[in-house]
Amino acid sequence: MRLFLLAASAALCLAGPAAAQERPAPAAPGARGLLNGTVHVAAGVLVVSNDARLITPYNLTADSADGLSVEDGELVFTGGADQLFTTDTSRQFVRDLTLAKTAGAVVLGMDLAVTGVLTAGGTIDPAGNTAALAATVSGGVLTRLAALRGDGSALGGPLVYERPHVDGQGWRMLAAPLTDTFAALNDDFHTQGAVGADYPFGGPNLFAYDPTLAFGSRYVPVPDYAGSFAAGRGYFFYAYGTDPGTGLPALPTTWDVEGLEPGGTVSAPLTYGTGDAEAAWNLLGNPYAAPIDWHAAQAAGTFQAAYAVWDPAANGGLGNYAFYNAAGVATGRAGRYIPQAQGFWAATSASSPSLLVYDRAWKEVDSLGVYVGRPADGVVQLRLRLQGEGLEATEPVAMFIAQGAVGYDLFDGTWIRPLSTDYAALFFVRNGDGARLIFEARPTEPVPPSLALAVETTRGGTYTLSWPTLDLAPPGPITLLDAVTGETVDLRTTPSYTFTVEATEAPLAPGALPPVVGRGTAAPHNVTFGTLTAGAPTAPPTALVLEAPAPNPLRGGAVRLRYGLPASGAARVAVYDALGREVAVVQTGAQAAGWHEATLDAGQLAPGVYVIRLEAGGAVEITRLTVAR
Repeated sequence: MRLFLLAASAALCLAGPAAAQERPAPAAPGARGLLNGTVHVAAGVLVVSNDARLITPYNLTADSADGLSVEDGELVFTGGADQLFTTDTSRQFVRDLTLAKTAGAVVLGMDLAVTGVLTAGGTIDPAGNTAALAATVSGGVLTRLAALRGDGSALGGPLVYERPHVDGQGWRMLAAPLTDTFAALNDDFHTQGAVGADYPFGGPNLFAYDPTLAFGSRYVPVPDYAGSFAAGRGYFFYAYGTDPGTGLPALPTTWDVEGLEPGGTVSAPLTYGTGDAEAAWNLLGNPYAAPIDWHAAQAAGTFQAAYAVWDPAANGGLGNYAFYNAAGVATGRAGRYIPQAQGFWAATSASSPSLLVYDRAWKEVDSLGVYVGRPADGVVQLRLRLQGEGLEATEPVAMFIAQGAVGYDLFDGTWIRPLSTDYAALFFVRNGDGARLIFEARPTEPVPPSLALAVETTRGGTYTLSWPTLDLAPPGPITLLDAVTGETVDLRTTPSYTFTVEATEAPLAPGALPPVVGRGTAAPHNVTFGTLTAGAPTAPPTALVLEAPAPNPLRGGAVRLRYGLPASGAARVAVYDALGREVAVVQTGAQAAGWHEATLDAGQLAPGVYVIRLEAGGAVEITRLTVAR
């Protein structure tokens, strides 16, 4: 790290001992020594860049509008009394600001924008504690921030958290990271249908959620915008792309939430419904101005491992849910960290969960928030995709983990009906209770005989079911059985399967919801998997094994080779033609004991019979492959 002090003429004046820095900086040209306990930039520029830190127990002032630049570094106040921080500009930008104070406040003389992280180990006072500052500041100074680390309860106000909304018109799941009223939405969005909204008439576009009410009545409109967001609770808000009153664009916009991060304990009541799977979900919200770690929240509460957020950009811009699972598997675009100002669904796993108590230790300001989910290495899984008629379903995931069960288990994640009027849905159907699942967790052994799969959509037409990658799928054949047509598909050799949904089929959902059609008329769950002949990696074989290639004979494309090693060591898989010439090396090098798969691209092989040879540990196994045209 380096600290650069640049000046045009007389530049940096220090009072008392020099301001502490991570590394000593060269004296600026024209420095005039000490001045009344203040780091004073009288003219020129003080640049804190390249991740450097400026640490000071003194006042910090700059006379010129561009006299101080901390947009690429960190500013740290460490004094034991009030410290004045002011520049001759309406808003001062700082990337990271740290209050490491033992007493007193940092007294602001301008609007402060923290574009990175504000660490609150003390008090920010925007109103002023000195007569000189009080004469120039009317109390309207705001501190804008990107993320807030620490307790936050000692901060003077007001703070402003800003979150951009760039996606098109549609639903949002919101939460307030600072204490504020619902009227905070009025300045940045079009609001209606409630007292205090921009337009008090018309249909409401801000809703709370009450899972204790009857199905179809759980979304409760907010009646008065003078009320406040409840810390730790989530809300649904419909963002209009155009202001209906003025006809002007309403999106993109930036939502400003003004107030303080909640001090003391933040808690939210939880409910568990047994009448239907949807009643187990609770609409919660991140109460902090920083992302929270779902793994920590899930471990501390009585929750299923999965949570969900609404993604307005999914499903061709119509929106759909994105899910995440604490088993380490992410689907859609959700990720481990739930960002500030984000509402989310969490399903309880116990019949009497009662209360969720949020913990500031869950905050992870250095981690990216939602929409960064990735599959975790080592989790055996089968991920499916459904697309058609301009729609795309949330991807369901079958996971094979030690904690999984054929029936209900902690890692199952229930499908949530989308809010959009048009959607396609693909989900597993759990044995026993028929629950619709985005995550279906099964044990690694014994191998499960089958997984029921169902399709639901609001549009009839042609749809394609695909499996983008089988890299983490269970070894062995995986077969899809269409119970309507009787057609069987080998997922290992076929990249996708296309079928038709008839628009005339009977709706499968209550009439109050968007009309939907299913695959076939006999039952809603009638597109099913046949057999997963290998549900998870098994124990290493007792001897070297080379299975027959699939498909065989091969008519173009790739062939899958599966083999088992009884012990770790060097292994080699090679292909020979009828004259004994080596024509391809499929695998070579050290490998662990257990089952392995390799792929041979046979596009360059002439028609004929080939020998595939596996050599490991001084033993040899062979099998044959026929290439036809």
